[in-house]
Amino acid sequence: MTAEKIEGTLVLDGLIEGRTSRLADAAGELRRWTASARLLGLTFNLQTDGGSFSVLPDNAPVEAARLGDDPAGRIAELLDELVRLLPAPERREILSTLRSTHYLPGREVQTLYAVGPDGAVQTQQRTVDAVTTRPPEKLTARAKARLVLTGLAIVVALAALSAIFVDYPALWGRLRSRMMPFHADSIRVETGNFAPFFRAENRQMLHGGTALGVTLRRQAAFPRTDEDCQKLLDAANSLPARLTADALARGYVRCELFDEEGTFLGYSMHRIADLRRKDTLQIAIPIPRERRLARVSITY
Repeated sequence: MTAEKIEGTLVLDGLIEGRTSRLADAAGELRRWTASARLLGLTFNLQTDGGSFSVLPDNAPVEAARLGDDPAGRIAELLDELVRLLPAPERREILSTLRSTHYLPGREVQTLYAVGPDGAVQTQQRTVDAVTTRPPEKLTARAKARLVLTGLAIVVALAALSAIFVDYPALWGRLRSRMMPFHADSIRVETGNFAPFFRAENRQMLHGGTALGVTLRRQAAFPRTDEDCQKLLDAANSLPARLTADALARGYVRCELFDEEGTFLGYSMHRIADLRRKDTLQIAIPIPRERRLARVSITY
């Protein structure tokens, strides 16, 4: 999944799940919560099924400024408001893989929002370099006319001076790097916190070179039943361990993509639940066209 990263915008993804068997008028309370989130520009899609619910955020970019000076902090407060709607016993059963990506000039701030065993909202944040785009400016008719004239002047100047100022060898090198075919073995795949549970092997190009195929081989520690998943959740004594256990319980992992310089290129989500009944599973990771893929990190 790759999209233009507009500075000053924020994107949500992930999922919030929980039980509501002890909450009176659960559907109404949850709808009121989604309505309050909508006032901040955040849209959540609510689904209820008997005594359980799931909340899926709309991943369309929103203006981060609508959330105040600390967007991640405001989202954490919003999640805490949701948690407090539920009776204490059900707060411990909430699973959250909600995450936000806040685009700033030349970087992005990624924040994970989890709910601990005590029902408290926990966050984990990191900042990575990214190729971002300035937001479009609103122009008056006079400014547009001035821009057209300036653009024409620049085109004429560049046409005359490009041979002096453009580094054509470097430009050709970048273009050649993008056009050269990928070799699957040159792309490093890291399993991180999932290393005890599955191994990545047998990399190959798929779909005419537009995707990287990776075979995941189940290890002995991989949880095969709901009871195994619950044991992992109960044994998790840190936020990364709990998020890893949450991902295994839900049966989905996130593959983050990086170029040779370590710049974050995007991500894709993949279902791995079939490893509960199969020794191996192949996932197809879409390859970005803008930058050359060098590393894949499998994370929660």
